[in-house]
Amino acid sequence: MAHTRAWYDYAARGCGRSPLVEQALIYGHLVFEDIAAEFGLPGMPHFLRRDEVATLYEKLTGYALRDIEFYMAYAATHWAIAFLRTGYRAVHFREQTRPDDADELIHNADSLRRMLAGEYWR
Repeated sequence: MAHTRAWYDYAARGCGRSPLVEQALIYGHLVFEDIAAEFGLPGMPHFLRRDEVATLYEKLTGYALRDIEFYMAYAATHWAIAFLRTGYRAVHFREQTRPDDADELIHNADSLRRMLAGEYWR
């Protein structure tokens, strides 16, 4: 049986069933993989692979993670909100100029769009 978990960080907070927390962790890693790729860095693609985490989670807890794509898209939405909030905060404090398109502040916009279009999972 999945248990309710909570998490907190400077930009987002929430409460939800265990799959939400696990997928937030996995997606958080993917965000940093994308950032590493943007800077031409190798990243850690072998770390926190979705299927491996799901298999290990089931082995350790006896509970199979379900609706993984939903929870990953939910995590991506949380990250998008965090990026937007921190971007607007940077604009407010004149650390950067306000872009013409607010989507430029959302660093994971491309992966979120692909998720919502059903193309990310292919």
